[in-house]
Amino acid sequence: TAAGIDRSPASVPRPRCLGLGSGRDDSRPALLLVTASGCHLCEHARGVLEELGVAARVVDVSSPEVDALAARGVPLPFIPVLTDGNRVIAYGRFSARRLRHELAP
Repeated sequence: TAAGIDRSPASVPRPRCLGLGSGRDDSRPALLLVTASGCHLCEHARGVLEELGVAARVVDVSSPEVDALAARGVPLPFIPVLTDGNRVIAYGRFSARRLRHELAP
């Protein structure tokens, strides 16, 4: 795991709505899915995103990109984490129903 990452659930802000769909909308930031090798919740998260047709770039929790997210103050409570690079959309065990609501226009 990346050093200095705030993983406390209390530090996670309320996500903002982004919109569903796999098409890239330039007015909307790209989504990142922070994962780790051998993480069963990460596999579940990928399945939920696929079910909803939501495209997200997968990055490993040990990557410098994730360190940069943490340095910018993006809370990473525990993996998996879905983020737009500024805010956390979801983390932990993803729920299709909850994500559908969070990503609705």
